[in-house]
Amino acid sequence: MVGVLLLGNLFVVPTVSWSQAARVSVGIANTLAGDTVDIPIYLSAPETVKVGSVVHTISFPKKLLSLTRAQVGPTEEQSLAEVKTKITDASDNADLSVLEVTVSSKAPLRPGILAYLRFKISIAAREGEIPLKIVDTKAATESGEPVQLTRGRDGVIGIYDTVEAMPAVGCFFFTH
Repeated sequence: MVGVLLLGNLFVVPTVSWSQAARVSVGIANTLAGDTVDIPIYLSAPETVKVGSVVHTISFPKKLLSLTRAQVGPTEEQSLAEVKTKITDASDNADLSVLEVTVSSKAPLRPGILAYLRFKISIAAREGEIPLKIVDTKAATESGEPVQLTRGRDGVIGIYDTVEAMPAVGCFFFTH
């Protein structure tokens, strides 16, 4: 007979709960073929987590989208953040582009919108959804130490044939 003796917390692997880790997600938007759309990149992090830089990599169909601009989000303008982008072809799928977005600052990045990515939608895009899939995300403190992350949410661009077909979204404060 074989027995196993566990002593206290000797074999406990420390884990970070979802609420203790930072997360970077891609936003969603609806538009028409041929238009441009701004997609936000969001940082969610508890106050105890200090993030100095984020490298967020996403993939998208290169025949349907082209990146025209990336700019720092409104919460990061105050911390003098900067955004850089690099686009390459996906090594495993000739139909995809891979976009690496780096947002960095000398002060901690604040939770909220890190950056806006402006995409031009191809006139060939058909009604449906264009996925913006997260490939990888890395974050570091201002001193370069890695930051524990949980997986963020993928983004999507909804394409509609007419403006009338798009979902109506209203602001609560202006409708009450």
